[in-house]
Amino acid sequence: MALFKAASAPKLPRIACIGTVTDVADTKISQKGVYNVTNITIEPRGGGYPTKFALLTRPEWLTPGYDPDVELDGQPGPAFVYKTNIMAASDSGPSRLIGLAGSLEKANILVDTIMAGAASVEDTDGNTVSVVPDEKLDAALRTCIGTTVGFVLQQKLEDTGVVDEHNKKVKIRTSNYEFGEFFFADDKALAKYRRLAKERPEDWRVGFDEAF
Repeated sequence: MALFKAASAPKLPRIACIGTVTDVADTKISQKGVYNVTNITIEPRGGGYPTKFALLTRPEWLTPGYDPDVELDGQPGPAFVYKTNIMAASDSGPSRLIGLAGSLEKANILVDTIMAGAASVEDTDGNTVSVVPDEKLDAALRTCIGTTVGFVLQQKLEDTGVVDEHNKKVKIRTSNYEFGEFFFADDKALAKYRRLAKERPEDWRVGFDEAF
């Protein structure tokens, strides 16, 4: 049965928010078994909306000796997930793991705590590998509960189930928001987002100065 094409919702501006990390759920394996998923909840302060985001990891990614340039070379999908969740390029905003700590100084402590949980185990082929067990990761991440974080909410897109001529999923805008990315909520960053909201109100709003 053919259906009519759904219409996108009007474009919504991004919202820069400040919030508090309130919950870190137990890490679970994804449905496809590719990544470990840790759902984390943030409550906004002032304006904004309560939000959850999923931290995607692999147990070997979190160990001291892991080198993504070697291990993920030629794998654009996993390399993108690694950059988004574990460690981003120095000229971009913090990854989800680093941003969760609230500051670069606290991120160094968090990373040290995670790496300290690494253990040697045998894989299915009998090889000894280094991994960070889920319970060690969860314990480290829960030290971030109560932390103040800066984060951006972005308009949520909905998958239409259709692919275009380039085999990319066709998505449409919805009327809802979802977690976008972290930023470190220092004076410089807050001034930046206030300026963006003033100069480009169609693209940006700030949630830390107002409730809506």
